[in-house]
Amino acid sequence: MDGNSASSELLEFYTRPDYRVSILLAEDDEDHAELAQRAIKTCDPSCELIVVGSLKAARTWLTRQMPDLLIADLHLPDGSGIDLLHADAPLAYPVIIIISQGDERMAVEAMKAGAMDYVVKSIHAFRQLPHIAQRTMREWRHITERQRIEAALRCSEERMRSVTANLPGIVYQFFIRSESEMGVHYIDGRVEEIFGLSREQYHPQTDLFEWFLARIDERDRPRLLSSILEATIEFKPWYFEGRFIKPSGEMIWFKSLSSPRQLETEIVFDGMLLDITGEKRAEKALRESEERFRSIVQHARDVIVILDAQMQINYISPRSQAMLGYEPEALLGQSALKLIHPRDLIQVRAAFTEVLVSDQRGTPTEFRFRHQHGYWTEVEAIATNLFERPEIGGVLVILRDVNERRQAEERIKHLARHDPVTGLPNRTLLAEQAELLIALIARHKGNLSLLFCDLDHFKDLNDSLGHLVGDLLLMEVASRIKKVLRDTDTLARLGGDEFIILLPHVGRDGAARVAEKILTILQEPVVLADHRFAVTSSIGISVYPYNGSSFQELLKNSDTAMYQAKQAGRNMFRFHDPAMHTASLERLTLMSALRKAIQTGQLRTYFQPKISLADGRVVGAEALVRWQHPNEGLLPPGRFIPWAEDNDLIIGIGRWVLEDVCRQLAIWRQTQLQELMGLRVAVNIAARHFCTPNLASYLEALLWRYDLPHDALELELTESAVLEAGLETLTTFQELRQVGFTLAIDDFGTGYSSLAYLKNLPITSLKIDRSFVRDLTIDPDDRAIAAIIVTLGHSLGLEVVAEGIETEEQRVILLEQDCDFAQGYLFSPPLPAAEFVEWVRQRN
Repeated sequence: MDGNSASSELLEFYTRPDYRVSILLAEDDEDHAELAQRAIKTCDPSCELIVVGSLKAARTWLTRQMPDLLIADLHLPDGSGIDLLHADAPLAYPVIIIISQGDERMAVEAMKAGAMDYVVKSIHAFRQLPHIAQRTMREWRHITERQRIEAALRCSEERMRSVTANLPGIVYQFFIRSESEMGVHYIDGRVEEIFGLSREQYHPQTDLFEWFLARIDERDRPRLLSSILEATIEFKPWYFEGRFIKPSGEMIWFKSLSSPRQLETEIVFDGMLLDITGEKRAEKALRESEERFRSIVQHARDVIVILDAQMQINYISPRSQAMLGYEPEALLGQSALKLIHPRDLIQVRAAFTEVLVSDQRGTPTEFRFRHQHGYWTEVEAIATNLFERPEIGGVLVILRDVNERRQAEERIKHLARHDPVTGLPNRTLLAEQAELLIALIARHKGNLSLLFCDLDHFKDLNDSLGHLVGDLLLMEVASRIKKVLRDTDTLARLGGDEFIILLPHVGRDGAARVAEKILTILQEPVVLADHRFAVTSSIGISVYPYNGSSFQELLKNSDTAMYQAKQAGRNMFRFHDPAMHTASLERLTLMSALRKAIQTGQLRTYFQPKISLADGRVVGAEALVRWQHPNEGLLPPGRFIPWAEDNDLIIGIGRWVLEDVCRQLAIWRQTQLQELMGLRVAVNIAARHFCTPNLASYLEALLWRYDLPHDALELELTESAVLEAGLETLTTFQELRQVGFTLAIDDFGTGYSSLAYLKNLPITSLKIDRSFVRDLTIDPDDRAIAAIIVTLGHSLGLEVVAEGIETEEQRVILLEQDCDFAQGYLFSPPLPAAEFVEWVRQRN
């Protein structure tokens, strides 16, 4: 039964003189139920009031009968009265929700869910309940009657639309009951004119549909059937264009558009069919015309002109206005000779005659053409005899602006020696200028400083925010560096995020001052693509003649010094020192050994416990990597992680740690170690991981392989890496959170994140950076910052973890600030897996 018929029957019951109103009251408070029963019986003794005391009892009663009114308490022993409003079909009776004082917000939710009214519990309210019930049922009857009338009006309008007469096409209605049962309910209009079928020859029945289908052009018949099936399955409008063969053999094009309606046993499509044969012919003519113009365009790139044998202009392309200043219409019918410089007429006539006689393409001819503003502009013309082409019927002339060509040539020369993004000199031009400067300075025995400036973490930013934002940042960096340089200094872009600065007649002290200015001006916040961040740089400096006598030597040595600046912590400068070559060689050796260490299993995973500050329980651990070097022993992460983060080695290390942690968790679960069964292990994920494709799929596969739940892993990302995250990285965050991973921000408080930015991230916890924990007992500012982070995290529904706790005083302060969890040497240093298990057992 649909909603309209149910409403109609309900209205008939209400209006019967012998009808007895039944009210179902879902109320577990016996006193309140007694008050309601007494009030309703007093007002209307004939009214039947049924009282149930639970949500389950109400549902059971409603499956057997339908009340005239349902009154439900918001708070029932086994649920909420609002739950009675959620049903598969529309409610066939009105509902009143009884609430307590202060539940007004829930009352609004009940009204949104479909309740007609709500009553706040009080003695007065129960006394007024009969009047409220009568008013509610009266309003319900009015609404029901209005819905019935509106439904009837819609049916009437549909009938009117389906039989609208005097339309330019054919009005039809066909039905579908199954893939093998299709037919026509109704058809009217210009059937004989369009299809060639007289009214005496057809009847609205199934065979008419088959007749129509049989005359569809066989090239279009499969497409017609599949389109009908698709519209039926997806219940969407059906649109089709195809060819129809009339009984006379004439082929026509038709267009059909209809909308579906679902009836009890079938789907019907109401629509109109139009003859579009004329439109198709016009489209064909237009295509032929476009092909003619495409034939012209393919012979030229600039202004296209068609001349007759007397050099009269029969056609000129719109490009003429931009190049020559003339509207195309203003030149049609004019002689081209009147627009050519008198001194160039002889050579132009000769070239044109040559084309007419030879029937071949002429040689390029340069001459002066009079611009619409009166001056002469130089053009190059190439003529082709196309008189034999009927769509052309003349000489095709291509006019090219010589000035633009020359500018393009200059542009090519410029690009060969300049960076296309920043416009700065590139490596080629820089080398030329540097060697020239060195030669001039050598004569006067002066100095020249070369600064090698490399942006920190630029690749992560470029990968996460995109190359467009990366290019904008490079332009901003170039602009800022120029502000601190002299006119005689040279700024060049070597490639990527590397800038070279030449400072003629500047020694060590002057180079240091310039480097400090560059570092300072780059740290001013940059806003790009709705992201606000600070740019830092590492600068290496070499000075002529002390660090090299040639440009290549100075460049190599400043590069080495730059890497030393990065190793020292970035955002600083270093002068070249001969000892740096040894350090550089050591770095390369270390990276080569690290690559081998990942492949040969020299890495080790250590676990540092995470403790609940409230009760001291072990709630998790953080996985920390160590390198068991064959010669140097166990290396801490500080020896190799910073270098690995500058290249893709960090991805290999991260994947190794994830694999090892999952393997260890699986072992603990298989050996039924109860202390570790529900343990969650946090793993640090570098920003580069989030730029790799299919990170979520990789982690899903890893957990599936070791039969682990999603909450066994917590993924940690530093705050600075989160701030550099672009749209793609944020999408990865969402994917990971949706499938069940927990996400944490490590080292929180050291970046520049705002509350508005933080609340949009799908994270589950914050980790207070150890730099704020270290001086909690002596620095009021650090204590205040820690308290703010705890309050901020809790206000966003996040867990807060403090790392680096080493003293009992620090633990007490954080406990007083309601911090949730803690890590640090006060509890335990990072331990190998076996020692970690023993530590947990002893603590428990």
